[in-house]
Amino acid sequence: MNNVKTFLFFFALCGLSITSTFAQNDNDLPLTAEKQKKIINSFTDTLAKYYFFQDSVRMIIEKLDLAYNDGMFSNIKNDSLFAVSITKLVRATVQDNHLGVKYEKGLQPASPNRMEPRPRDNNTPENPAMANNRRSPIEFKILENNIGYLKLAMFDEQPMFFNEIDKVFENVKETKALIIDLSACRGGSPRGCNYVSSYLLQPNIKLTSIFHLINGNAVEIESYSLESVKSERYTDKPVFVLTGKTTFSAAENFCYDLQVLKRGIIVGVNTIGGANPGRVFPIGDSYSAFIPTGHSYNHITKSNWEGVGIIPDILTSENEALSKAISLANEK
Repeated sequence: MNNVKTFLFFFALCGLSITSTFAQNDNDLPLTAEKQKKIINSFTDTLAKYYFFQDSVRMIIEKLDLAYNDGMFSNIKNDSLFAVSITKLVRATVQDNHLGVKYEKGLQPASPNRMEPRPRDNNTPENPAMANNRRSPIEFKILENNIGYLKLAMFDEQPMFFNEIDKVFENVKETKALIIDLSACRGGSPRGCNYVSSYLLQPNIKLTSIFHLINGNAVEIESYSLESVKSERYTDKPVFVLTGKTTFSAAENFCYDLQVLKRGIIVGVNTIGGANPGRVFPIGDSYSAFIPTGHSYNHITKSNWEGVGIIPDILTSENEALSKAISLANEK
């Protein structure tokens, strides 16, 4: 069932924000027109090599070249603001809430020269892209009236994350309902998302697939709920998932699958809408680009959540989502 190779790529942890603080380091090289052109060319060259939606690359290049030649960037002397301006322009050109450019002084992303095959076991050595998140992204407690509450700041893919999720579901098995709070979860790893979903579903349930560019071809990387998990599955009790204004990417993937499979009730606000996983590419001079190298596709809906977001089953304000979910759980 799961014999398709998996590859090292992930949903953005927070996407690339189009808002930023524009403090300029005194040691930064001036943002000249030549430097702007260099960054634009490096960005578009990387797009041409790795962007999943190759049909859109030429349009993006034309828009950026036109903007540069028309002097749209000529008054921008701040690197952060220049990165934001590029991001706004490309997102106005194509619907892709992951795609964009970021400036961070001294930023040295790992070189993504290859998409290495990645084993499916949960003892894989630490992924450098996740290594800077040392705090556990997991908070768990039992609320009043025996309701489980699991809050995830991200979907990690390290052994520690999987081990902690195992412990959560060992402790939650006697609860009458489970609330999963993703209101501040900005994404993470598809593997982490799959692992948590597997505890809520029967084995080998097909989840949202990801099409990935391999040797210029779109190859489907299928995803299924795992055949086995270490603790007891939580499949016959109510599950409520909380969304917030910053719920994004892999967190939306989790919500989407549970909603489509009618396994969870989504409570909260409409989410951002980012469905195209990828990775960070260095493009020079402390600039980097998050470029989607894949495309999510659900075989039930024949679509995904890009640009639309997750529309909750029960709309509330972000502040009221938890109390509403608790009220619903107590009615069960």
